Amino acid sequence: MNPTPFVSVIIPCYQEKRFIAECLDSLLENDYPQEKMEILVLDGGSTDGTGDILGQYSSRHPFIKVLENREKFQAFAMNKGIKESRGEIIIRCDAHSSYSRNYISRSVSRLSEDASVGNVGGIWVNSPSGKTRVSLAIAHSLECPLCVGPNSYRTGARKACFVNTVPFGAWRREVFEEVGFFDENLRIAEDFEFNLRLIKSGRKILLDPEIQSRYRPRESFGELFKMMFRYGYWKNFVNRKHRTVSSFRQILPPLFVLYLFALVPLIFASPFFALPLALYFALVVIYGFRIGAGKKSLNLVPFCALTFLLSHTGYGAGFLKGFWDVFIRRKRIAPGAEGAAGTGGGDA
Repeated sequence: MNPTPFVSVIIPCYQEKRFIAECLDSLLENDYPQEKMEILVLDGGSTDGTGDILGQYSSRHPFIKVLENREKFQAFAMNKGIKESRGEIIIRCDAHSSYSRNYISRSVSRLSEDASVGNVGGIWVNSPSGKTRVSLAIAHSLECPLCVGPNSYRTGARKACFVNTVPFGAWRREVFEEVGFFDENLRIAEDFEFNLRLIKSGRKILLDPEIQSRYRPRESFGELFKMMFRYGYWKNFVNRKHRTVSSFRQILPPLFVLYLFALVPLIFASPFFALPLALYFALVVIYGFRIGAGKKSLNLVPFCALTFLLSHTGYGAGFLKGFWDVFIRRKRIAPGAEGAAGTGGGDA
């Protein structure tokens, strides 16, 4: 690898008027030499004014280029961006996030240290999108292990470690020649599925806590539920493709939803069946108090508890619907299938 390789930053983007300037500014302020980089923004036909902002940035900075993402989903944007790019290193960034000053240089440095590392990523720090208690509770709860499981990139890591997935990612170009591109049949979880293939190829995924992005999570409970539903739904397509379930914790939310449906008739047979629900609510309240106390705002407790509940039931309901469609109905993926999303999120 060259001492200072040329880097292509690829940003899928759709309806990001509120956050795209913050994203681009953080990348422009990175300590990597600008003559050694290009930024490709794949816009999915935004109608909220995002295009005007992108036009202003590309006119001031010729290395920022705006490309069309006619399919409006992330896998297509990434594949087109990779094919149009010139970089020896490909770095994916999210339009809904901003990045630490060393984000690019540290990613490049980590890739150059170990040839067995196929993907490098960092810590995903949630920054509330608004000042309401709902927005604050969602941002803080999505960093809690009870909500998102033991994902080091969400809950934090003290030192660099090997993991099974990271947000966004940084790769050498030859990785895509060896492993293939992102699966365009997947509207959600395309990065997680790509990382499964990467690990199966014998390469490692490195999480470095010094590489940090600041993500703006959903602002309402309705948006949160829909996001989690999509995550759960599309995991079934990944499971079918790889003929495996990636982790046991993937099964817990759908089992919880099934338990809730079965609880009404079961509780008439014996009140004992309500015990797991009581333990669950005790846990969400305890973790809610931990978050509220840590943020010195105990009025967040009920909102955090509701965030936990909606995250678990949303993912569980989505997984069950996906299981029915994928394994029972044997549904094939088609363009415009339900669960299609814009380009502003990440994978759970």
